[in-house]
Amino acid sequence: NNPLPLDLAEFVFATDDSFTGTQLNVTAPEGTLAVGYELEAAPIQVGLQEWTLDIDGDGTVGALSDGIMIMRYLFGAPFAGQALIEDAISPTASRSLSEIQAHLQTGIDEGFLDIDGDGTVGALSDGIMAVRYMYGDRFAGAALIDQAISPNATRSLSEIETHLTAISTLV
Repeated sequence: NNPLPLDLAEFVFATDDSFTGTQLNVTAPEGTLAVGYELEAAPIQVGLQEWTLDIDGDGTVGALSDGIMIMRYLFGAPFAGQALIEDAISPTASRSLSEIQAHLQTGIDEGFLDIDGDGTVGALSDGIMAVRYMYGDRFAGAALIDQAISPNATRSLSEIETHLTAISTLV
């Protein structure tokens, strides 16, 4: 007597060090469903979180910590060395300065910080959109990309939101 659609399960996965990802296909064996019902389930992709916006590794994504470090890194030389993390790193950070620098560079090199998908990573485009996203509902919808998205962007607003959600998800 529950309204449909109905969540039937929540899955938690544990993997070993060799896990790289898989696809799950959810099906119901013949004859196991009540008459008149069917199971519809799209394949579920399960993979490792490769990179996140949790720059300092404290377990949270914050505009006034991770966002500031992203912007500083993208602006470059004025924020070299200790200036990158000064007054922005969380007291519970698990990454050192060099690890933060390496994490940010990976975000650039692997394209995670190319928020709009235009092939480049810029403070005044990708950085702004990432920080806006971290502020939540204040920059919902079109406000997220307003005056920041590249004219050469390959991602739409919904694709940008999906990308930002994926790299904000902490596991």
